[in-house]
Amino acid sequence: MTDTIDAFRQSPPLPTKPIARRAGTGPAVAAQARVLAARPRGLGHLRGWETEVALPVAGTFTTPARGSLRADAVLQAPEDGVPVLFVEVDNHTEPAAVVARKIEPGRDPRAR
Repeated sequence: MTDTIDAFRQSPPLPTKPIARRAGTGPAVAAQARVLAARPRGLGHLRGWETEVALPVAGTFTTPARGSLRADAVLQAPEDGVPVLFVEVDNHTEPAAVVARKIEPGRDPRAR
């Protein structure tokens, strides 16, 4: 989830110390390697993210009913025009049909 949130935020990469190569690198090549491509503006601040958020189909947010879903991450960034964004990351730990049921609008995800 860290990489996913970082991608949404578009955090600038941290500078690293260049590694000296034995062949094929001169000063011009080393200077080119340090030029970073422009990144698009990201969404939200780190404090706007929550992970493993219960989405209760019954019960409450503090005590969700059995079978309620959990969003991998939720972003609230009204400053960027995003009142709420639910993120589900598929790491192939669930069958495609289960993931599809989670995001299909108007359908109970517990239904088979």
